[in-house]
Amino acid sequence: LKCEKCLYVKSDAILGQSKEILEHIHSKFSNKSLFLYRNLQKDSNYSIMPDRQKHKTLRLVFAGMLGVAQNVYEIVQKIDFSSLNVEFHIYGMGNQYDKLLEFSKNNPNANVFVHGSVPKEEMNEVYSFVDVAIVPLCVRIHGAFPSKIYDILPMGLPILFCGDGEPAKFIMDNNIGFVSKAGDYKALEENIIKFRDMDDDTYGNMCGNCIGLSQEELNFETQIKDVIKFLKEV
Repeated sequence: LKCEKCLYVKSDAILGQSKEILEHIHSKFSNKSLFLYRNLQKDSNYSIMPDRQKHKTLRLVFAGMLGVAQNVYEIVQKIDFSSLNVEFHIYGMGNQYDKLLEFSKNNPNANVFVHGSVPKEEMNEVYSFVDVAIVPLCVRIHGAFPSKIYDILPMGLPILFCGDGEPAKFIMDNNIGFVSKAGDYKALEENIIKFRDMDDDTYGNMCGNCIGLSQEELNFETQIKDVIKFLKEV
């Protein structure tokens, strides 16, 4: 804490990756110049899907680390995707991979498909194949904002977020998906059903909101220009 305070006191400006971080810093060092620098990827705005259409059988995807913090294994245990007539596609590796693979083999009719890891350059193809992305966080980390959200939005892909805090508020405020609290699988199931039963126009509008954000507020090149301007002013 002493090192942290020293860095803040001696700094001319502070960049934070979430509003929650900047609000915390401002509460302690109100005289500092602050800038919200989101963890955007340079190539995340280049493969936009303008005319996404929902499949007859809704396809959900999780792509990323299959660890304890995400706890995808518990999702497949708690949600009966087959009875919902929904497919759940899982990409990635981690300490839950073997359990998920075993689950899919032992439950071939569960509509849970474990694909393993794929190169990053193939993720555009993965996201074009599905309708909704699940981003779960079973532990609240103050100030954290999953950068995965920024990677998904340019594909025009709505989000099912499991968690709370700033990411949940961001998704609800921008109408780019639905939110359930971590571990609330009843609410998650209800949100899946909302997507499953959603009419094409409503789904298309939500996809459009995702693309609009990625082109405007979450545009990498625009952010670089803004941070250069900010640094010059400081």
